[in-house]
Amino acid sequence: MTPHEIQQAKDYFQAGAKLLKANTAEADLECFESIELIMRKYMLELVGPTMGEIFFPRQNPKLTEKNEK
Repeated sequence: MTPHEIQQAKDYFQAGAKLLKANTAEADLECFESIELIMRKYMLELVGPTMGEIFFPRQNPKLTEKNEK
């Protein structure tokens, strides 16, 4: 990545982290262990599937059916 792209990624991650923190209960922000568990949950539920859609876009079902015949 270029320096500009690295900075852009950092900016996106920081903005995402702020959103996640704002939507996390105060009790879950009291220790590193609970923060880590909450972040893992967000990664599994939100970030992973979103990244999966980019890295593995769904194929057009009609094209898939043609290829299977």
